Amino acid sequence: MPDIIKQQGAFPVRGSVSIPDVIFENPVKAVSSIENQEETEEKEDSPEEFSNESDLEQVRTSTREPILMSREEIAQYHEAELAEICREAEQRAYSDALRQRRSELTASLEQVDNLLAEMQVLQEEYMKRYAREMKYMAIDIAEKMIMTKIAENDMLLSNLVMHMVSNVKNASWLNVEVSERLVSLVEFLKEELAKTEYHGRASVTPTVCGNDTCRVSTEEGTAVATISVQAQNLKEAFRAAEAE
Repeated sequence: MPDIIKQQGAFPVRGSVSIPDVIFENPVKAVSSIENQEETEEKEDSPEEFSNESDLEQVRTSTREPILMSREEIAQYHEAELAEICREAEQRAYSDALRQRRSELTASLEQVDNLLAEMQVLQEEYMKRYAREMKYMAIDIAEKMIMTKIAENDMLLSNLVMHMVSNVKNASWLNVEVSERLVSLVEFLKEELAKTEYHGRASVTPTVCGNDTCRVSTEEGTAVATISVQAQNLKEAFRAAEAE
């Protein structure tokens, strides 16, 4: 059996190798055959490193150099992720804006409510004042209407004068004052007061005064039934009632 020289750097194998007790004419082929057999045995003895092709592909991919991508390729590759980020940002901005607008609207509604309450108070005060002033307005309107009717008809005050005269009792004398411009009324009163029932104690005095003037004087005093004076007295009565 020839001597086997163990070269430095050789690795041991656990399997047995049959070495023929011959000298190979071509030592290189013999060595190659031994190395092939050792590699085969090493593969049989070593555990399986990769369970499937995908794991092997991962290893191959990880050992490759990184691939440089353009801006457009990166954007396209992350398109779905970018869209989701944009959607979340838009939703967040919308929520923030809505929250701010809701706060502003709440403040505006409170301000409107306060203004409406103030307007309600002002309206109530106005209606109360209007109700008070309405009485005085009605008096003014009635006074103007009577003055207009007197200018159209001299006899409008005849009933008023005769009513005042009839209320005078046990007077030794009686004098009626009316406007001299109410000619028809003056003539009517002279005829009425000249009747025997007045016993010559009643007289009529035309006076330079307003057309609405009507005064009846006796020894006890003067009763005034002038339209403008009666209107003013009525206003004073309303003011006194409101003050109470």
